[in-house]
Amino acid sequence: MVLAQKERNIIDGNETIVFNKFGNLFIAFVVENENEMYVLSLINNLVSIYDRFFTKVCELHFIYNFKETHIILDNYIVNGKCIENDPFEVMKHAYYIK
Repeated sequence: MVLAQKERNIIDGNETIVFNKFGNLFIAFVVENENEMYVLSLINNLVSIYDRFFTKVCELHFIYNFKETHIILDNYIVNGKCIENDPFEVMKHAYYIK
C-alpha cells in the first residue's frame, strides 16, 4: 500500500533532524536554524548525564524511569534552549525532585 503525500511522517521545511546512536539507543533532535555540531554536543552531554544518573543507560531506563528522564531533560533544555550545561547541577535537581 502506498501512502498519500500528506500521510507520511516526513518533516518538510527548514527543520533538520540531528541524531546520534549510542548502542541500541537513538537520541534525535529536530532543530531549525541551529548548528548541527552544537546539537550533537548537546546530545552527547545529555547522554553522559543519563549515564551518570542511571549508571550505564539503556532504552529500558527510558521506559521504566519515565519521570526521572523527563525531569533531567526539563532541567537541561527549556523552550528549545539549553539552560544548564553542568551535569552535576542537572543531576542535583533530579535527585532533589526524585
